Amino acid sequence: TTVTFTPLAPFTVTVTANPDHILVDGSTSIIEALVVDQYGNWVTDGTSVTFATSAGSIAPSPVATVNGKASTILTSGTVAGTAIVTATAGAASGTTSVVFEAGVPRVTIAASPSFLSVDDPSFITVTARDIHGNDVPDGTVVTFTTSLGNFGGTITKTTRTTVGGKAYAQLHSTVPGVAIVTGTVGTDSAYVAVTFTAGEPRSITLDVDPSVIAGCGGTATAQAVVKDQYGNLCLLYTSPSPRD
Repeated sequence: TTVTFTPLAPFTVTVTANPDHILVDGSTSIIEALVVDQYGNWVTDGTSVTFATSAGSIAPSPVATVNGKASTILTSGTVAGTAIVTATAGAASGTTSVVFEAGVPRVTIAASPSFLSVDDPSFITVTARDIHGNDVPDGTVVTFTTSLGNFGGTITKTTRTTVGGKAYAQLHSTVPGVAIVTGTVGTDSAYVAVTFTAGEPRSITLDVDPSVIAGCGGTATAQAVVKDQYGNLCLLYTSPSPRD
């Protein structure tokens, strides 16, 4: 005679995702559920497994098991975040997570202030989001470059990493002029102009020509040169030419 042992009811559901990180806006991950009874035996073929997700969409569902396995497809939506996927068979269930990451970054840049003296720094902010407004993942590398001034010492190119889609740098200059600052993430860049003017006056040089005036009623031309702490010209004043 033949005795057939059949599996018991579903007891454990193990859910996996491949891959577990996908881009937003229609990317897909394969979700697989392995269903066993309390002794680790595959459940009977045809056991129904229902899939659900907290984000995006999942189909088909329900799915019948074959050799204890049931598979379906998770499709990402337009919002970055983490999808919790649940597979349920009878009274047993299991979960896994899939991260929806922002798509191709689009970069914006701002300077505050954008018009200042060489005595002060300008604070540069780069924001990187995808077309749907999702922040790029924390830790995304942002490259800052400037045509004038520096980001500390003599550094004209530096990198920072994002937190909440933003990265920051301070721009300094000892020379008046217009700095073109670039922020780059991946292949996308944005630009902002920062204008530096001379700083507060620190020195005055006075020249008189001629330096010796002959006789009473003689005249001379005086010139005052005012410079800031870096030697930049703040003011140049020349007295009017003496009248005949």
